[in-house]
Amino acid sequence: MGARAGSSRSFVTTAKPAPALGGTTLFPPDAGVKNQKKRERRADVLSYTCEELTEPVTIAGRPSVRLSIEGDPGPWFVRLCDVSLSGKSVNICDGVTGASPVGEVEITLSPAAHVLLPGHRLRLQVSADASPSYAAAPACSRRTILDVPERRSVLTLPTIAGVSA
Repeated sequence: MGARAGSSRSFVTTAKPAPALGGTTLFPPDAGVKNQKKRERRADVLSYTCEELTEPVTIAGRPSVRLSIEGDPGPWFVRLCDVSLSGKSVNICDGVTGASPVGEVEITLSPAAHVLLPGHRLRLQVSADASPSYAAAPACSRRTILDVPERRSVLTLPTIAGVSA
């Protein structure tokens, strides 16, 4: 999705955790569907975006992400977003792990029922935190998402064929 195959990407967490900006949270001003521009501009939030869709895609169920990782152990946060024709990115669902060892981590996201329209793109955000909804990762920890033939990161998306908005 977006990044070239065989291109691993790294980031370093900062003393100021990435903001949650929506999703399932008990912090009412930040709950629900939100514009993700502020998160996606950060160096400690990696984004992977697919090409524009030519047909509607209906997500129905619990997506999952398998990350092949290196670096310092700690939590991982992932979020799926719908990117409109205008480029506005809004959250669909997200998931988080506790402290994860180096190697591979499987993250099951919250349930989703969402239709991506033709011309829209699906985006996956990967970061170490989403504050204040989830505990922040230690500052200055190094993280790498691997994308090499022997260690691929994979998004599994539950879809329903033939359903559109």
